[in-house]
Amino acid sequence: MNTISRTAKDALQAKLSAYNAGYRPGVRNTEVYGKLLTSMGKTLQVDKRQTPLVNIGYAVRVAVVLQQIQAFVSFHRNQPLQIVLLGAGLDVTGLWSLTLAHNINVIEVDLLDICEAKTEAISHLNALQVENTSNLTYNESFVLHGSSLMSASSKYSLVAVDLTRIDAVKDTLSYACSNLPSLVVSELVLAYLGEAACDDLLRWCATDLCQPQTSCLVAWEPLGPRSVKNTYSVVEEYKRSYYQQFVAKLERGETETRDASAPNFCAFHPLGSSCQSIERRLDALGFSATRGATAGKAAVEARREGAVFNAKELFDEHAALTLHLRSYCLVCTFSSNCEHSLFRRIMCPWTTDVRPCLFERPDAGSDLWLTTVEVEDDQQVRDLFVETYQPLFQEHPVIHKMVKSVLKKDFASPSGQSSSESSIGGHYRSLGGQFIVAIQYSSNGDTCQRRVLGGIAVRRCGEKEGGIRGAKPESFEIQRLFVSSNVRGNGVGTALLEAVKEFVCQRSRKGFHLLATTVEVLEAANGFYQRLGFEVKEEDTVGGLLMRTYGRSYPPVA
Repeated sequence: MNTISRTAKDALQAKLSAYNAGYRPGVRNTEVYGKLLTSMGKTLQVDKRQTPLVNIGYAVRVAVVLQQIQAFVSFHRNQPLQIVLLGAGLDVTGLWSLTLAHNINVIEVDLLDICEAKTEAISHLNALQVENTSNLTYNESFVLHGSSLMSASSKYSLVAVDLTRIDAVKDTLSYACSNLPSLVVSELVLAYLGEAACDDLLRWCATDLCQPQTSCLVAWEPLGPRSVKNTYSVVEEYKRSYYQQFVAKLERGETETRDASAPNFCAFHPLGSSCQSIERRLDALGFSATRGATAGKAAVEARREGAVFNAKELFDEHAALTLHLRSYCLVCTFSSNCEHSLFRRIMCPWTTDVRPCLFERPDAGSDLWLTTVEVEDDQQVRDLFVETYQPLFQEHPVIHKMVKSVLKKDFASPSGQSSSESSIGGHYRSLGGQFIVAIQYSSNGDTCQRRVLGGIAVRRCGEKEGGIRGAKPESFEIQRLFVSSNVRGNGVGTALLEAVKEFVCQRSRKGFHLLATTVEVLEAANGFYQRLGFEVKEEDTVGGLLMRTYGRSYPPVA
């Protein structure tokens, strides 16, 4: 068995060990993933338990990658998709991906010997029926038919090709659909290709596979040591030692599969020494808006989405784990013509303080996304806010006056030069808060539309202000909550409030207090807060109208 094959088997063994230790990725169909992983491990006789440090390291890696795939599929919601896994190894990620939606075309790519081993293993999985396995070559693939994992409109292909030979890659994957939204995944693969071959492959992915606007490439890769002399730190020394271990491992068996005398040969070459250097490299190769995060930051986001990283075994290597997570990165990069800001936020949640959340409407209408306000939303927010209160203007002039005040201050339009950022969002960020919208998103080819159907603002209260209202110093005020009449009664307001709670939780993990003020005549608004456990804290009269301030305390995050 050569080095690459051993690495593939080691990775499968480590992922199975992490799963058996109790770590979970926090994705849909986790049990299916576990069953596939277990079956593959039994077939290939892989059952060795790994050390606690290896288990948690692989648990983070699996959770982050699977959640990226799930996010991509969730965004496209029943559209035909293509997922290409480079250097897929003996893993079951591609098979699990088929369970997420209909119309998914999964293509796994690796060397011939790995494809042959995986073909044999898959043929023994009871859930799958395999055709054409006897004719597997560098230029052919097999397809799973009649699988209980997928619909008739999905397809799984396993393709044998050497990723360092770009001409062979182009020829072998010529059948891939370049017009479908595509996700390309590299999980500790690109660093093994050598610098020149890696650049060739990435350039082809940027110009071919990832051309549709809502396509992207996701890579989980190690960070190399900095080349600058006299750069000393604990992290840099750890990365340097880690890098040397990779090189030594490959050099012990690399010549079995590669020509070490070739001019472009390199046993191990990471994409970069930092997230920033990788971002620059990928953008230069034809991608755009590349964003990277250390493994530690990516793990925090994965845990928010439900990944279980609590130690299920005795673990006392916290310093080593910290260094390990700072030596890997998750990178997500997009089509050069991608203008879908929501898509970029969904795939790169570490770049925003409110992770986009899908809200499935109970009335079978179009689903909504909860996300931070964009500049193109500003005018819709103003119009819908006015529309919400307009029926009360004639009977209650003071409400009309309040709305005009909000439009003049909180929702003011920027004067002079246009901005690429929302002025409404900027206003609330300056107050230590945020403005979140519920949008109906639709895409048609190269165009997309965002229709605002609700909104909510939150700002941080000062100590004195919180004290006046009987709240603890760490208090936040809800403002400008409104929902379009077209979707009222479907839980949109509750979902917006939950988004605010999530936002505040990340800033006040020791507990917090939420405040909200509304007028008595808005019976629905008063009933809304009461149903959600808010209690009246203050009452005051403004312009003849009774104003009620509601409050609710939330305990520290466990």
